[in-house]
Amino acid sequence: MRTLLDEAFAPTTSAIGFLEASLDDAADSMAAWLRGLHGGEVHAATHSAPLSHLLTLLYPITRRWRPRHLLAEGRAGWTAYFDCGLSGTDPTGTVGYLSSLLECRGLSIVVAPHRPRPRGEAPERYGAVQFELVGPGGNGPLRVVRTIAVTATGRSTWDWTIDGGLQPYEETDQYRQRKVRDRFTSEMLERYCRALGIDPFAADWYGPRGVLLTAPEPVAAEDEFSLAEVQEYFGIVPGEARALAG
Repeated sequence: MRTLLDEAFAPTTSAIGFLEASLDDAADSMAAWLRGLHGGEVHAATHSAPLSHLLTLLYPITRRWRPRHLLAEGRAGWTAYFDCGLSGTDPTGTVGYLSSLLECRGLSIVVAPHRPRPRGEAPERYGAVQFELVGPGGNGPLRVVRTIAVTATGRSTWDWTIDGGLQPYEETDQYRQRKVRDRFTSEMLERYCRALGIDPFAADWYGPRGVLLTAPEPVAAEDEFSLAEVQEYFGIVPGEARALAG
């Protein structure tokens, strides 16, 4: 299964958002939005470093609130989005809202290996491969153009979701596979992203410029966790995804 940095920073990198806008424009729009949400000043700090370092700026991981947000410059006019949430980055609402402000396309992806844990251990980590393109001409408040997803709903049951307009790069023959999880793989998602100019699993596609936005939200010590603690809790083993079907 294809993942970013072999899950070394999962769950932060299990979902990623993208905006077809410059880093500076995306950061300005997001800072203004966060100021309105939090009613206070938002600190924006620009950094230049490999993605593996930029991601560490988000930590510690937090629950309840997501006070830190990272925008990383990509190629071909795209900017990537990550946050510090306990369950991983939650890009859908952020990408949908900011893409409407910036009048640009946005994309949210999820790639998570399916790894049910032994009975009695929790939480189980159910797999998913999801692609959601938004932008001008899309439907609903988030302006959804196309959604394609296979999502585990149990140890051996999967949901198949497809909605919106067919895109020219889609491999529609694969959608007829008998097994739901085979209808949309991480390799297919990677090819779809590349058709848009995004190389989601190539670390050198990101950066080196990044902007960390920090909102003035107090977080209690019991709501902060190290990456190692979160990976142990969810049973995430970096590198393991390469051996798992996706």
